[in-house]
Amino acid sequence: MSENSTEARVREYITSNFLLPSGASPSRDTSLLNEGIIDSTGYLEVFRWLKDEYGIAVAPAEMGTENFETVGAIAAYIDRKLAEAAR
Repeated sequence: MSENSTEARVREYITSNFLLPSGASPSRDTSLLNEGIIDSTGYLEVFRWLKDEYGIAVAPAEMGTENFETVGAIAAYIDRKLAEAAR
């Protein structure tokens, strides 16, 4: 399966803004929290990036792992929110 552009942007943001081993990049399904890539404070940075980059304000009820555990989940959340806003 090829990576979509939203997923590529999320991966680029994470690899540019969080500490990963040299040359490492999280896979689509890597748990960002369990692997220690992003901690709770880091997720606040992700939420700010979503607001700045996409105009998406993350509601408290949406802040769970179903939307933010992996690169793929974050990309799907962004695509879903953008589609809802376009209606």
